[in-house]
Amino acid sequence: MDQQLDEITRYFLTEHVRIDIQKGELHVSSIFNWFHRDFGQKPGLIELILHYLPAAPGRNWLANNRESVRVLYQPYDWRLSAVVQEKVIHPP
Repeated sequence: MDQQLDEITRYFLTEHVRIDIQKGELHVSSIFNWFHRDFGQKPGLIELILHYLPAAPGRNWLANNRESVRVLYQPYDWRLSAVVQEKVIHPP
């Protein structure tokens, strides 16, 4: 079960986190705003993203700019639940 949760989290973050280095912005799903206490506010959210997001220039930039990055919450796409279930929980 832990492996499935890790896979789902990694998939969700890879698909739905965008780092705009030029603007100094971190774009994430509104779900992180709704449950901000569960994720530990901005520091906890960034730690979660750094833990699961694959190595990339944006990830490295985020690690070095975690204090100054501006977090922007994107509208939640309610279709995501079906996609995650189809691709991660019940792969072909």
